[in-house]
Amino acid sequence: MQPSHVMTNEADELLRAELAVEESRAELTRSLRQVGKSSENLLHRVQAELKPTIVIAAAVVGAVAVTGALVALARRGRHHRGWLMPQQPSALGVAAKAVGLWALRLAARSVAQALVARLEQAEPSARATPAGQ
Repeated sequence: MQPSHVMTNEADELLRAELAVEESRAELTRSLRQVGKSSENLLHRVQAELKPTIVIAAAVVGAVAVTGALVALARRGRHHRGWLMPQQPSALGVAAKAVGLWALRLAARSVAQALVARLEQAEPSARATPAGQ
């Protein structure tokens, strides 16, 4: 009678193991579906946040391309007409130069202020220790 009792225990253990495997498989399937939904939600959220940036970047690239093409066409047309008297600087060129000079002044001022601040920090330490010691 012992062999059938041993076989029953083994069969019960096998059945429990199979059930545990099925439960684990079902849990894994649920987890994978949840991860898939989470990643889809994240993708949609990132796309929604990046869409305005991409649209603006595309508009800027398009404007630069159109401006570049117009400038190239204008230059090409000038060369075919022969020599013309120099024109007055364009308003865009004057504005760009003004912005460039303003930025250069701002950078020079900040560099000068940083240099003065460093020199002021160095002077007290130089006064505290006499030269030659």
